Amino acid sequence: MNEFRDWETEKARGIIEELCETELKSCPETMIRLVQGDPADAILDMAAKEGADLIVMSPRGLGFEKRAKATSGMGSVTNAVTQNAEIPVQIV
Repeated sequence: MNEFRDWETEKARGIIEELCETELKSCPETMIRLVQGDPADAILDMAAKEGADLIVMSPRGLGFEKRAKATSGMGSVTNAVTQNAEIPVQIV
């Protein structure tokens, strides 16, 4: 089980690093953190731990094509983060 989790973590890290390289070149202070647990709690805990002054997230955990077709508003994780964050949350 640990081997699978490690494989998944490294795969996620690669995807995130590639995204940061291609899309966030103008944000040199971007830090990558991979954590496990309840998504909303993990986001809020990491933001507090790192002293973040802004949380940026998508409205739903869908891929680009599905998100473009979605008719409903925020997903449950985004909703929980926006309701409980002590700092601003930017939905993109």
